[in-house]
Amino acid sequence: MKNKVVILTTLLIILFSVVVYAFFFEDDDDSEEELRQLSVNGIAKLSVKPDVAIFTFGVTTFGNSATDAQTKNKELTNGLFATLDSLKVKYETQSYNLNQNVNYDPCMFSEQPCPVKPAEKPRIKDYSVTHTVKVAVVKLDTLGEVIDKIVEHGVTDVYGVNYELSDEKKAELQKQAISAAASDAKQKAEQ
Repeated sequence: MKNKVVILTTLLIILFSVVVYAFFFEDDDDSEEELRQLSVNGIAKLSVKPDVAIFTFGVTTFGNSATDAQTKNKELTNGLFATLDSLKVKYETQSYNLNQNVNYDPCMFSEQPCPVKPAEKPRIKDYSVTHTVKVAVVKLDTLGEVIDKIVEHGVTDVYGVNYELSDEKKAELQKQAISAAASDAKQKAEQ
């Protein structure tokens, strides 16, 4: 009985070894193709000039009441929007803020006694509205004219001008860069 078990175990080991050998060392044409892969990278660099100028401007108005400050701001910004429309410039509101401006008695925060009168409670001085607008100028040669016109119409603040690429130009350049990088990769692969 022991001999039968030893023989059976030996046969199983031999059979297992044959299966493992066939699995790992089979000669298959597909495996040679997998070993003959080539990987290359292509590089493309493009230098371009921006085609749009982006800046923001602010319009601040004051009034004796919140409604008064808002009405003044609305009148001013509506005129500015009409000017921007006539210049065919894209724009959008970035922020709109209404503030209550308060006069504080200087004696209120002093640790020293006030020589003139006792400290008074803070009083509302007025209200202010600041409307901030983002502008995109596509015709770069008209940028100076656009800024001049909005300042003439009451803009109180103009913030930094940034030169960028329009979405359309970015998409066009991305296609060009991909094509150039693919050509570069193809040349490297053929060397």
